[in-house]
Amino acid sequence: MIESVPYSAVVERADFGDLLAVGRPSQLRLRPVTGYAEIASRRLRPTEVIAVWSKDIFEAPSHLPEMLVCEDGSASDWAAWITTYAAKIRPFTAYVRLLTRSEFEATASARKEPSLGHLTWPGVGTVMGEVLASSKISDVALESLPASSFMSTLSFAMFRAAALYPEFRDWNQLVESWDSVRRMTGQRSRPLDVGTVARVVAIIIDAAGSHNTYELSKSQETPLRSACREMLRTGGRPPSVFMAFQAFEVAEAQMHGPREQRVMAFVEFVRSVPAVSSQEEDLRAAMLGYLVSRIAPGSIQHAQLLEPIAAAAPTASMWYGFFAGLAADSRLDLSRSESGGLELPTSARRILRELHRREDFLSPPNCDISFSELVAIGRTRHNALDGIPTGTSGGAIVELAPGIYSTVNSSKSAPDEADFSRKDAEVVSEIRSALERLTVAVGALVEEKGGRRNGPQRPLFPSKRSKR
Repeated sequence: MIESVPYSAVVERADFGDLLAVGRPSQLRLRPVTGYAEIASRRLRPTEVIAVWSKDIFEAPSHLPEMLVCEDGSASDWAAWITTYAAKIRPFTAYVRLLTRSEFEATASARKEPSLGHLTWPGVGTVMGEVLASSKISDVALESLPASSFMSTLSFAMFRAAALYPEFRDWNQLVESWDSVRRMTGQRSRPLDVGTVARVVAIIIDAAGSHNTYELSKSQETPLRSACREMLRTGGRPPSVFMAFQAFEVAEAQMHGPREQRVMAFVEFVRSVPAVSSQEEDLRAAMLGYLVSRIAPGSIQHAQLLEPIAAAAPTASMWYGFFAGLAADSRLDLSRSESGGLELPTSARRILRELHRREDFLSPPNCDISFSELVAIGRTRHNALDGIPTGTSGGAIVELAPGIYSTVNSSKSAPDEADFSRKDAEVVSEIRSALERLTVAVGALVEEKGGRRNGPQRPLFPSKRSKR
């Protein structure tokens, strides 16, 4: 949100060096302005930008502007020109935002306090579900993952846009920018198709009624969108669209007994659910995610049940996260179950912190580089991040749109965060196996000392066979 702009100046390319010079700009005609409306009403030539300062530049003569505003359609040209001309302070957009006129006008309507409203926990759960589906890690690993792992997902970027802007419209451009960043920076491909993730998140956001995402979900009304809307309206009860399937109705009826009974009901549903058309794949995945979420409502503890059917229902983990977050919302009836309120992994709070982070557009960006400058640099490099300094070792934050970020690995030698989690899971598995063997060995030792066992003492760890 922008309330007032103390100073601004129209800058020609010929005078751009004056912005970078140490000392008071001599060629620029600075003038105080009362607000963003004055900036938005100015018309510019392709060779002009409006430099915007939040402070009195005469009191801080070496202060760079917080923002450069150019005409729509000229951002890529300006990014390429600045990247070449101001190479000594590359990346330039780590210090100064470069916005088009339309983006500048959009920032004026951004929420001062970003919020997803009643999609808060369902959105957080969906982000976790995408990490599970994309990285193939265990739900236990979610506890220790850093925020950057979740900020790298497409669902995070889309929910951030919904939280920051009351009427975000550039959904297709946001998805394309996210996908382009991963390709330009050499990120590893993920099992989930970009369009599939975008469609699921679009359905969820649209079901809340706050944004129009039809361009991503491909149609104005689907059974799944109706189901999500009904659940949000009725307090999380199973929607009529799901209950129309007899196998689902039978399984859901058993989701009120002991936990073992719920697990068996889910397994039986997986066996009995009929084959569906490609148009109903999302609906089947949502039903699977819902039933798993009912085993321990409000938590993500049974993701392993979805692993055997991941190929047939790749988005089931995302729906699992969505329904788990829905149950974690204290206003919904599902939260009255034995989960006892919010039982999501502790990393859920880290995701929420980033989704709801305040954005002051008249302060330096919270990123290492913007999408437009990354594109400009990527035209001459195999990996656009090669040689670019970043705020964290092995990682970079890219601003896809004003206030909307995504994280990527910036080092060729740096593996994905999921790789660390996968290795951690393997280590934990090995430790558990060793402890089980140790428990058996100690038990045998106790029996022998108690006189209930004859023969030589059994070693704690079996010796290796000697080579012949």
